[in-house]
Amino acid sequence: MDISSISRGIPDAANGQYDLKIKKVAKGVTEGNFQCSVLNLESDDQHSADAQQVIILVEPSAPEIVESPQQPIREGDGVQMKCRSEGGSPPPSIIWLFDNTTQAGQDLYSVSVKEDGTVESRIQWRARAEDNGAFMTCVVSNKALEGRAPKTVQSSRLNVLYKPTVTVGPASEYIVEEDQAIELTCQGQGNPQPTGYEWKHIPSGERYLDSKWPIRVEQKMFADQSRRLLAKPSKLKMALLGASALLD
Repeated sequence: MDISSISRGIPDAANGQYDLKIKKVAKGVTEGNFQCSVLNLESDDQHSADAQQVIILVEPSAPEIVESPQQPIREGDGVQMKCRSEGGSPPPSIIWLFDNTTQAGQDLYSVSVKEDGTVESRIQWRARAEDNGAFMTCVVSNKALEGRAPKTVQSSRLNVLYKPTVTVGPASEYIVEEDQAIELTCQGQGNPQPTGYEWKHIPSGERYLDSKWPIRVEQKMFADQSRRLLAKPSKLKMALLGASALLD
């Protein structure tokens, strides 16, 4: 390659020093390895120094998410996203953050560099219930950004559909007395949100459609389980009372 148009020699024959000054730095022209060789005219011996690599520092372009789920996904389904950045020199590194805080493990994503210098990263994992409403951040950086904040882009928030989880109260074992009035509560969390609740007294099969069940404790509620009348006070075990959250 002829570099005379972008450089000139600065010889100092007296001291045996021959410098090369690059007049105009240009990506794709200037970058690469430069090597100084000295030819002994008397012996025709040639000696070469170690090559010096010139890297042009160029900031990468702002990253963009080019692939991400556009529809709701179910818990356990695969999630894929792809991030892209162009024009950086040297090619930038890419990492992923969950909810802008926790760095994703390197086993979850790959990074590739195209011939034109475009860098792409694809991340994939199995959707979890806790991923609902979460987003991913693609973080891009290279040496041109040293000492400065990396460039980032955030994905849209995930819409993960998952089955409801049910919590009953006031406690899993509730100490009550015969003929005492109590109120049992049932709370469900899911996506979509539960639209109804059903209580069931397992021994008798009695059902109650609401998230709260006001009942009066009677000995017969436990007779099928104990085969005898329970003395008071007794523990009302939630195991005898099934609760479920309902979806449309």
